[in-house]
Amino acid sequence: MNENVNEHHLTKKTKIGYSFGYLGIVLANWTFATYIFFFYASVVGLDPIWIGVALGILGIWDMVNDPIMGHISDKTKTKWGRRRPYLIFGTVPLVISFILLWWNPFSDWFMIFLYFLIIMLVFEWMFTMVSLSHSALYPELTSDIDERLEIAGYLEFFDLIALILGYVLSLIIVGIFLGIGFTPAMAWLMMSVILGIFMAISVFIASASTKEQEIFYKAETLPFFKALKITWKNKAFRVVVLAWLCISIAYVIISATAIFFTIYILRMSELETALSLLSIFLTAIPCLLLWYKLSQKYGTVKATMAAMFIFGFSLFLLFFVINLIMFVIAIAIIGIGIAGVILLPQTLYADVIDEDETITGVRREGMFSGIRAFIVKASVSFSYVTMAIVLQVSGFQSGARTQTESALMGIRVLISIVPAAFLFIGILIYTQYPLKGDRLRKVKEEVLRMHEEKKKAFEQQKKLGV
Repeated sequence: MNENVNEHHLTKKTKIGYSFGYLGIVLANWTFATYIFFFYASVVGLDPIWIGVALGILGIWDMVNDPIMGHISDKTKTKWGRRRPYLIFGTVPLVISFILLWWNPFSDWFMIFLYFLIIMLVFEWMFTMVSLSHSALYPELTSDIDERLEIAGYLEFFDLIALILGYVLSLIIVGIFLGIGFTPAMAWLMMSVILGIFMAISVFIASASTKEQEIFYKAETLPFFKALKITWKNKAFRVVVLAWLCISIAYVIISATAIFFTIYILRMSELETALSLLSIFLTAIPCLLLWYKLSQKYGTVKATMAAMFIFGFSLFLLFFVINLIMFVIAIAIIGIGIAGVILLPQTLYADVIDEDETITGVRREGMFSGIRAFIVKASVSFSYVTMAIVLQVSGFQSGARTQTESALMGIRVLISIVPAAFLFIGILIYTQYPLKGDRLRKVKEEVLRMHEEKKKAFEQQKKLGV
């Protein structure tokens, strides 16, 4: 069913340029989410429970940081717009804080913990500023469903490229520097510098490729607490963010546990781990078109639920993996589901914001992005706390290259059963999604009408010099 409503068409340069910025954002987020636990537990030697404590504090910080930053973004009014200034001026501090995460100069466990906590909080603040502003631009660029799906496809493509850089290239870089004689700590630091350069380039290209619509960033906004209340009352939004919470928890746990699985269970090196992870992208990238076609034919919600089911079911295979060949086959199957799980929810999120505009009369991407970012980063904290507890209970030894059978079983459970369970919970949540069919089509028509009225009113104000 085609539920498209035409508004205006974006150039290919704008679509690709905007989407390219996602590469740097995902690169920062998933390199952090995937390897920071391993780095501090196995390279720095910090006890897993203290890593969990630091990440738990991070979750509390994000409860305040994300919604407030989202509201500030909505209220920002500059000649560059309300989102782009944060991309322009927040990227360099983000890159610096990212690099400092992988350089811990202390030897005392408490100073290691304190430094990690402080730098991580600064990194998350900068990351929120940049990522939230970038994601808030997406629904504002166009209300056209086909254009949104096309942009979502580009976002997914650069997402996968960023995951390759984060998962694979990062470990290749580490492996190369280890091979030429660098210490593990220096090898990881050099990795962060190289990836930091990629991050900066991509975000600056996105800010240069986009231009915000004045009718949105010069409009009046709602008071903070009223905006927060109205946002959370939106049932479609609650369904989308809670389902994404489950997806994100599964994604973070499997990503962060993969290197523990390959090094401690399969006895692979960092470089071998990097190369084996390529199979997940060899299946995910071709499946982008498949999920795009399925969403057009059966609707975005049904296609998303199907992708989550395939992703969740394939995770169970990892529990039984005992060698490299089985691992490569298992994660290749996982790539089929991951392609749809990452691609499709983007359009649902944008549709929710359109419906909100028909209710409140204003575009509030910042607030929605802030709450969504809080949910996502809360999932990271929850995932790491879960990992810390399981590893601690199962007897994982920080800094050791050989682990007990109970610790190895804990790693198996973390990489398979736990994330799969969350994905199936997310499927149940999506069954309650209300914004589809005739209701969605009416929202699109109303949004188009409102935008035309706003443009006319804005042009009239410009003529009158208001």
